[in-house]
Amino acid sequence: MTHRELLTLPEFTNRFQIEHVFGADAAYVSSDHAMTYPAHQDRLGLSFYSILLVRDGGITYRQDGADYPLSAGDLIIVPPYKGVRVAGQTTDLKYSSLLLDSAYFDQFRPHISSPALTDIISSKSGGLRIYHLGPSRGADLDDLLTQVGRSIQQPHIYKDDIVRSLIHVCMMYIDGLQYETHAEPRDYRHKEDLYKIFLHLARTHFRKERQLKFYADRMNITTTYLSRAVKEVTGSTVNEHLACMVYNEACKLLHDHERSIGEISYSLGFNDQSAFTSYFKQRSGMTPVSYRKKAAGNIQ
Repeated sequence: MTHRELLTLPEFTNRFQIEHVFGADAAYVSSDHAMTYPAHQDRLGLSFYSILLVRDGGITYRQDGADYPLSAGDLIIVPPYKGVRVAGQTTDLKYSSLLLDSAYFDQFRPHISSPALTDIISSKSGGLRIYHLGPSRGADLDDLLTQVGRSIQQPHIYKDDIVRSLIHVCMMYIDGLQYETHAEPRDYRHKEDLYKIFLHLARTHFRKERQLKFYADRMNITTTYLSRAVKEVTGSTVNEHLACMVYNEACKLLHDHERSIGEISYSLGFNDQSAFTSYFKQRSGMTPVSYRKKAAGNIQ
C-alpha cells in the first residue's frame, strides 16, 4: 500500500505557497496564481474539502482506479480522506478552487437542504460529486469564487463576516444545483439566503438582463417562487430591485461628463437614447441632460 502524507489545510497552503489564505479555515486557488493544480497529488492525503470549477481546458481525477474527466463548465467537490488524485490536466487548464477546512465546512450544514450535498458534508458519501454546469452557471459560480479570493486578500474591518457570507452564498448556489428541474427547493428555510443569491446575480447582470425568468433560470427555481421570496424578504418586487439598480447606475454615469447620453443608454441595455430618456424622466421627473446639468450646478 502506498503511504500518503496527510496534510491539514494550513500545512498544504504553506507548502505550496498559496497566497489567498483565510487563516486555518479557507483558501482560494486559481490558475491565475498557479500553473498547475496543487491539490490531490500522488503521496499526498488531504484532510480538507476541495471545490474546483473548470473554466477552460480539462483535468482528470482518479479514485480507486476509476477516472473522472472534467472539462470547461464542470464542478467537482472532493471530500477529505478520499484517496483522490489528479491523473492529468491539459496545458490550457484554467480553474477556480475553494479549499475549506473540515470543521469550517461543517458549520454550513444547517443551511444545506439537499440530501446529496449533506452526505458530502457528513462524509457519508464515498464517491465524488460532479456537476456539469455549462457556460452560464459556470460563469456565475466562478464570479462568486473569485469574490471570495478577492475578499480574502483585501483588508477590511468586517473581513471575517464578508468572507464567511460569500462562502455561504457559494454553498447555497451549489446546493441549488441538486434540483435539476425547475421545482421549488424543499428546504430553503431562510428566504434571506435565496435573496442573497438573487442580489449577487442582479448586481452582476442588471445592466443587460432585467427579465425575471433570467434570474429564476440561473437559480434553477420557478419565477413564482423567486418573486414570492424576494417580496417576502424585502417588501419590494424583483422588477423594483432591478429598476432601482438601473436608475442608481444611470445617476452615477451621468456625473461622468466624458460619457455621452447615447453611450450611457447603450451600457445600460436600452435600445436607443429615446428609450433611456423616457425611462429616466419617468423616475426622476427630468431628462438625463437636465439631471446632468443640475448635478454640475448649472441649474439654480
